[in-house]
Amino acid sequence: MKEELYDYLIDYGFDKNDLKELEQKNENVYYLRKENAIELIHALEEKGFSKEEIINSINNNYNLITTKPSIIAEYDNLKFN
Repeated sequence: MKEELYDYLIDYGFDKNDLKELEQKNENVYYLRKENAIELIHALEEKGFSKEEIINSINNNYNLITTKPSIIAEYDNLKFN
């Protein structure tokens, strides 16, 4: 994971250990740009997710962080386990 993205996610509220696990389970996160992560988080916030729900959703669904924000925007009733 790029340092700029890592720092942003830590500042947002992610735990360092969760980010290490995220890197191990989703190798595409290495290529993720900070701007893409910001767009995704904003898209989830616009859907009504709280910061805690966003962090938990990404921690529980490792591929979510690399999902395109435009895909998130298409769903009206988005829910994660």
